[in-house]
Amino acid sequence: MAKRKYSADFKYAAVRAAKQGKTLSEINTLLAGSVSKDSLRQWTNLYNTTQAVVRDPSTYKTLGRPFELEGEDLTFISNMVANKPTVYLDEIQRALIEERGVSVCLKTIAKTLHERLNISKKTIRTVNRRQDEEARAYYLSRISCIPTSYLVFTDESGVSLEVVARKRGWAPVGQRTPRVPQERSTHK
Repeated sequence: MAKRKYSADFKYAAVRAAKQGKTLSEINTLLAGSVSKDSLRQWTNLYNTTQAVVRDPSTYKTLGRPFELEGEDLTFISNMVANKPTVYLDEIQRALIEERGVSVCLKTIAKTLHERLNISKKTIRTVNRRQDEEARAYYLSRISCIPTSYLVFTDESGVSLEVVARKRGWAPVGQRTPRVPQERSTHK
């Protein structure tokens, strides 16, 4: 038989009727429901123990194996990713071993980032290191006086100076990665 979701009011009415001595069939007729014997027993036991028919989620026991990374380890990983969004999993693993004395596999770190810290891997937004907002504003104020028909634009092709540039970084789900400065040069 499939599980049904009952409201707290319905559960309380069923338990109250049971406490008054009504049978299960009388309770089902009275409430126009189809409560099982086991459900009524569980609700009554919970009511006798806690004086409530709905359990507080904060009192639930954690099921399954305990997490390998807790509290300070999670904060450490969050700070590491925030300070360097392009960090690799093996770099996080090495830092955990060296600085926290915690040895976990790469899969554990990846699952922790995704499922517990809600951080995902995305393509990073790069910005040239020589970019200057003040110089850009000054340039735009000077060029705005010139009619657009007088302007001619050229394009420079850039080449990354790093042989292996990191193209992906970590950021919270729903947010973009921070802009990562990247040095570029032109062909000569």
